Amino acid sequence: MQLALLINNAPWLKNDRSGPAVFLPLHRPGEWEILVASMSGPNSTDAPGRRGLSARAVLVLSALFLAVHLVGLTRDALWIDELHTYGAAAAPLDALIGNRLSAGHMPAYFLIIKAWGGCAGFTEWSLRFPSVFFGTLAFAVFVTMAARYLQDRRALFAAGFIFFFSPFVLWLCQEARMYSMLVFASVLASCLLLRFVEQGSGWALAGYGVAVFAGLSLHVLFVLQVAAHGVFVAAHARQWFSRWVTALILPALVVTPTLLAMGAEQVAVKAQGRLKWPPLDDAFNKLAALALGDPAGLSDIPPAVRGLQRTLGMVFVVVFGAAALRRLKRRPSSSAAAGDAGCELLLRYSLYWLLVPLGILIVMAIFAVDRVSTVRYHSPGVPALIVILGCGWSALSRHIWPEGSVDVLSSPHRDWRRRLGARLLHGGLIAPVFFFFVQVYSREIGIREGAAYLNERYRPGDGVVFCSNGAMNYAFPFYGPRDAERVGVSKVETDEAALNRRIDLFAQGKRALWLFLHDWGKSPLDAILKRRPERYTLFAEACFTSATVVQGYHIRGNARSGTAD
Repeated sequence: MQLALLINNAPWLKNDRSGPAVFLPLHRPGEWEILVASMSGPNSTDAPGRRGLSARAVLVLSALFLAVHLVGLTRDALWIDELHTYGAAAAPLDALIGNRLSAGHMPAYFLIIKAWGGCAGFTEWSLRFPSVFFGTLAFAVFVTMAARYLQDRRALFAAGFIFFFSPFVLWLCQEARMYSMLVFASVLASCLLLRFVEQGSGWALAGYGVAVFAGLSLHVLFVLQVAAHGVFVAAHARQWFSRWVTALILPALVVTPTLLAMGAEQVAVKAQGRLKWPPLDDAFNKLAALALGDPAGLSDIPPAVRGLQRTLGMVFVVVFGAAALRRLKRRPSSSAAAGDAGCELLLRYSLYWLLVPLGILIVMAIFAVDRVSTVRYHSPGVPALIVILGCGWSALSRHIWPEGSVDVLSSPHRDWRRRLGARLLHGGLIAPVFFFFVQVYSREIGIREGAAYLNERYRPGDGVVFCSNGAMNYAFPFYGPRDAERVGVSKVETDEAALNRRIDLFAQGKRALWLFLHDWGKSPLDAILKRRPERYTLFAEACFTSATVVQGYHIRGNARSGTAD
């Protein structure tokens, strides 16, 4: 009884004496409920009031989240998009704004990184730390919102646990891009919108407007989140629709000039989109990646593990998603109606939160609109999917072992199917943890390693030919050699004769030339080397930036010998 007493009277939980303590042996399925006992009031499903976590509990959990997600922050080198972040933040202010608008990005994130870099400098750690920080804020808001609406302790624990150990969230938190901030803006806007829909609070609506402004300032695709909000309010809170529209006027007035300027820059540079029709399996794969992470970039782990991660992500979406939908259709008993009302509201909203932006992107693809297949563009919806997974896990667990039942894992009197189901459900919560730490400890050969190899061998009078001539140009001031004479080759350049003339002109007077190649097999220079290696006897050696290159070329192989596989 001591364990139960300590949990019930824990000082970091609100309502510490409002209900009976839960005591179950730690080896039973009920062990999950011990960790969140008394968080939601006197009963797991029938608490009439919204009683969430205390501020101290949120602070402790957030501190743990921050500490865990700082592990391995500089494990891998900056990749191409992160070098764009560095290049933009290190540029003068006018060049920063023009560069980002022409690239189709809102400049707010890069202005934040520029200001932060002025204080902390520009290193791998400092560039990525803001992402971890805002990811932690997103987690804090998420668990606060979940504790308020998910009066079902099992759903609350499952959702919080999956968010904490989400490989996809880890990926966003350890990348020097704006998507972690975008998740924070999305969660904050959702939390305030639900509060407004419930209570008609003017303060919540004003805060919602600020959150929308922040999201739109970070990325233009946040407009898809606003569309999801509008569909939800129109469908389930029509009486508040006019006030909701009013809250968007000020953010729209502030952001619209920047959006128009960005559109003008895009037209000026004649940006070309990647035009394609995304098949349904592509959309499904995105959901699987949101659930358990995207294994595509983890070349350091065995293909079987990557395949398992992708497969289990699909299973998560199908099994737990179906259970959550079934829970929505089920009519709760009168005793549980009050507790289920908040869960139903959050679950129903999460479906809009996740599926409306995804549906819009699929429809946009029909008209061949640019950039609709990148999984990062769905990152604002990952908290919604986590809510759905948590509610689905809880629904299945209550079907297998209702609250107060005996131990289904060890009792010989229980159906073997229930015992198997219990083990699978517990294993389902282990999967995110496993892939989380796989991602933490996997390591990629990157631009940093290629630059280090070049730094050791580059001598005055040498030259470097690198691909591509965009973000890779920022690798030299960041990783070195800083003063290298260099010429960039575009990834989309296909005129071999022009390429030869350009390289020959650059080679005049050089002691030796070095190749600095990124993403072997994806640039025209790679194809040219494979076709006519004897043409490039002037190259001293090749330096690469990915593990696939090591497998595809005899590195640190010599281009003179023509050893390209």
